[in-house]
Amino acid sequence: MIVLLDTSILLILEQKHINLQAIHEILGSYEFAVPTSVLEELEVISSRNGKKGKLAKAALSFASTLQKVNTSEDADTSLITLAKEYNAAVATMDDELIRRLKRAGITVLTLSKDRFILVSR
Repeated sequence: MIVLLDTSILLILEQKHINLQAIHEILGSYEFAVPTSVLEELEVISSRNGKKGKLAKAALSFASTLQKVNTSEDADTSLITLAKEYNAAVATMDDELIRRLKRAGITVLTLSKDRFILVSR
């Protein structure tokens, strides 16, 4: 299964140094991917001064090792579109995006107490 990573999850993974291998326990085999619109969001955030800018730079560095998926839509819309197209899951910390994904019947992973949990399938 493909797991699409959004901006919020990439930032929190860098902030808390969470091991992504825990996803294997939930989904079995998987492959991470990141939409180009998420990379663009991270680039904007990385230009800021302060802690969030540094986190975004680290997140961009990590994301550069992942499969990229081209998209012309905004980040949230692209995550929904791509998840439907590839029957993929989405990992996010964004509550509004989680609601939209659940309504669309998309598998959602999020973090709770620094552990990945399956919100919907």
